[in-house]
Amino acid sequence: MSSEYELTAAPNDLSEESEKIYAKLSQVVDAVAKSMQFIVESELNRAMKDPAVAQHLKDAAPYLSAAGTLAYSGKDVDADGIKKLLSAASIPIDPRIGSLISDLKFKNHLVYMVAIFFIVGIGKEPELESLISVVRAMDVHPDKTLAQKALETYKLITNNKA
Repeated sequence: MSSEYELTAAPNDLSEESEKIYAKLSQVVDAVAKSMQFIVESELNRAMKDPAVAQHLKDAAPYLSAAGTLAYSGKDVDADGIKKLLSAASIPIDPRIGSLISDLKFKNHLVYMVAIFFIVGIGKEPELESLISVVRAMDVHPDKTLAQKALETYKLITNNKA
């Protein structure tokens, strides 16, 4: 079976110049992916340590999964988005659990990581102002606090401190 799209871990037939560019972008992909994982796991950890959520963890698990799905897809993590995802999966909505998850006030940090990928990919150092500008260009209303946290996380990961 052949397809138009071939999945390969790393190209083996590139020119020397292409290999250098590939290596650089591959490093950025790795650091951004690790940063995204770190952020999502930190938010999950925060949720699971919340006493109200911990009491209802089995029932809250689909809501937490929905929150992560929204974050990874670059969407706002809000009650409406969570309800839509759960409904699409035929999971009955429990307003009590929905309220517990809403009270956690999840925010989407991951759009900032995608913006960092772009900034580093074009050969620039990510800084708060450039990050804000790129996020605006992506039609996202920027949040400086989230942008700063994403930037700090990326720097921690790239410095192998996290």
